[in-house]
Amino acid sequence: MANETFNKKDREKKKRIKQREKLEKKSMRKANSTKGKSLDEMLVFVDAEGNLTNTPPDELWVRDLNLDIKAEVAVTTSKPLKKVQEVRERRKGKLSFFDEKKGYGFIADNESGQSVFVHKTQCKTPVFQGDTLYFELEKNMKGSFAMNVDKSH
Repeated sequence: MANETFNKKDREKKKRIKQREKLEKKSMRKANSTKGKSLDEMLVFVDAEGNLTNTPPDELWVRDLNLDIKAEVAVTTSKPLKKVQEVRERRKGKLSFFDEKKGYGFIADNESGQSVFVHKTQCKTPVFQGDTLYFELEKNMKGSFAMNVDKSH
């Protein structure tokens, strides 16, 4: 012990404190662990006011709620759904780039000047770079793309 320096003693003391804290945290986690609990102990219910509770709801309240939901669904689904159709106008543009191997390209729209993505599956006839094309503009999350692409109007 004569060779021990102050720094060495201090480091060992900090190390023992950390080990003790680690054991305390481990015992706390074990005490608060939800593992091994039964399903009934882990279930949480929602009461009539929307608050979480450990007691199951009254059967009459659940039955009334189910009847309300079924009635609401019946009311909303009894009307026929109208299909919304978008009016798409034909646009004109020039095929500025087309990769035949990959099957996609871009059309420079004459109206807006923007570059519109086109895939070969949307082309009615084979297309080549520089062709003047007529198409319908469609938009999705990635951007604009051409549909029903043809060389004639």
